[in-house]
Amino acid sequence: MKKIGLFGGSFDPVHVDHVNMCKEFKNSLLLDEVIVVPARLSPFKTESGASASDRLEMLRIAFGGIAGVTVSDYEICSDGVNYSYKTVGFFKEKFPDDELFFLIGADSLESFPRWTKPDVIAANAKICVAGRLGSSVEKSSAEFEKKFGYKPVILDFDGYCSSTEIRERLELGLKTAAYLPKGVFEYITKKGLYEPDKYHSFMRLHSTEKRLNHTVGVMLTAIRYAEATGADKNKAKLAALLHDCAKYLSPLDYPEFSIDSDVPKPVVHQYLGAYVAKNVLGVNDEEILSAIACHTTGKPEMSLLDKIILTADLLEPARSF
Repeated sequence: MKKIGLFGGSFDPVHVDHVNMCKEFKNSLLLDEVIVVPARLSPFKTESGASASDRLEMLRIAFGGIAGVTVSDYEICSDGVNYSYKTVGFFKEKFPDDELFFLIGADSLESFPRWTKPDVIAANAKICVAGRLGSSVEKSSAEFEKKFGYKPVILDFDGYCSSTEIRERLELGLKTAAYLPKGVFEYITKKGLYEPDKYHSFMRLHSTEKRLNHTVGVMLTAIRYAEATGADKNKAKLAALLHDCAKYLSPLDYPEFSIDSDVPKPVVHQYLGAYVAKNVLGVNDEEILSAIACHTTGKPEMSLLDKIILTADLLEPARSF
């Protein structure tokens, strides 16, 4: 009997922590083989930055030199939305005499009970979890055991990056080579993947590198808060991206913009930012504009999105206070 690990995900793009996590799973669990299975279309994601074929090729580059690790196109070649219970079923049928291990991150363990037919996955493959730096899996692990009858295997793994962060850094023109496996950054550059949209292009043109790094931190924090509170994740992401869009702009360059003369200089950018987001970048969502316009000062009767952006701005990881 062989021990086979199934390591799935969008891998958009694959990064160094994916590779290190795979190695940790393989070594700690004494796996004979790890099969990396990129999703064609995740049921939890509505968009992808890179095509399925590009993600598959980047995975082949990233894992090509690692013994005992293969990349499967099973989900890439399947029709419709990918469900993990079908993937586990496919490999269970392919390797009926072998022991399967389903390899996931800490965030996936938390959402696992809400997946389609999680009981089928848990029954046909041992669930194994790699923790992420700053995350706790004790509660999720206890809930998993109560629901599925056994404790998931928890590995100590201090991951520090995510595909979402890397996509944002690429789109904002920030350094990313250290986050990507050898050859993947060159592939992304050569293929022109993760090109900036008009919002990212504006931020690149009107921000400093330090400010852009701060912006990425606010975006990741806002997305996490939105997920935790049930707020609209896409609205939180765009409001966070543009919250400092006017940080280095002058009101004098926008003659139609007006503001009370007693507004302190350090907070003018929040009001000008909402103006620029609407009149220059075409953002018409009033919730997003409101969140930008009060992200420094707050205001009476703040919406959930207002609160998310204000607190994400204050509490993003790079803050030193």
